[in-house]
Amino acid sequence: MGAGRRVAYHISSSFQDEAVAALHAITFLSDLGFRRAIVEGDSLSVIRKLCSSAEDFSEISAIIHDIKARVSGFEKISFQHTFWPSNRVAHLIAGDVRFNYGDRFWVEEVPDGVTQAVQDDRPPYT
Repeated sequence: MGAGRRVAYHISSSFQDEAVAALHAITFLSDLGFRRAIVEGDSLSVIRKLCSSAEDFSEISAIIHDIKARVSGFEKISFQHTFWPSNRVAHLIAGDVRFNYGDRFWVEEVPDGVTQAVQDDRPPYT
């Protein structure tokens, strides 16, 4: 398992930001040698574009095209929508001012506070 935070420049919208985050996730997974993955995101529009076989003509079409080209090297990959509260860990890492000095990656470790946030996000056992 791993996590990453990248500083992105020249982002014109939250829509574009979510697509760039998905591209960074695919690149990170590929660099770590993963061949099977589930990528979650809280932008339903981006997830739908990534799951669609239709050609995209939106402002993020180049990013979507790049992601689709990169996933061809995976054995199995799926893109799933998650609601914002379930994506709290990603927002915790993205918004933490301690990491604002640049890109940061974690492999087999997590930043402070994330373990508790993951446990809080787990559904209760029935």
